[in-house]
Amino acid sequence: DMLISGISPTKERAQRVNFSIPYADAGRVIVVKATTTGIAKPDDLSGKTIATELGTASERFTRTFEETLKARGLPGYKGIKTYEQLVEAFLDLSIGRVDVVMDTRPHAMTMMKKKTGEYKIAAALGERRVFAAVFRKEDEGLRAAFNEILTRMRKDGRLEDMQRKWFGFTFEDLPYEFTPTE
Repeated sequence: DMLISGISPTKERAQRVNFSIPYADAGRVIVVKATTTGIAKPDDLSGKTIATELGTASERFTRTFEETLKARGLPGYKGIKTYEQLVEAFLDLSIGRVDVVMDTRPHAMTMMKKKTGEYKIAAALGERRVFAAVFRKEDEGLRAAFNEILTRMRKDGRLEDMQRKWFGFTFEDLPYEFTPTE
């Protein structure tokens, strides 16, 4: 009846399904080893080997961002490595096979919580993105009920408690409405 699994609203998806209010910030981040220096902003990705998850919006964004770098007169990446599972990408980051993992903030924070002190977020990247639950167009009543419960959880602190438990931090400036731009 609904999906709630790290799905970001997009214009294309919104033509086929409805979304709940946001429950997490899904912004893209640049993750590096905690000891890494010299990667502090998006332009620093020039000449680096980038890891990303195969077949995802992050992979498409990674490839598009390389063109943005080149359009600014910067070199592109040294290479892009794609992974079926980002856990593998983080292992390769740990042993130096890649310089950066391009990830969403929640997943990156989950990995950083599991491996305290091993990784850090070097920078945020791209436009604001959120995660929201997905509903069939005809299930407006279920979506409204879910939004009501989620709103109560946000107001009484239960959502922040869950975020703290699972991610190790909270999404304090999460919007109640979100219009996808991509």
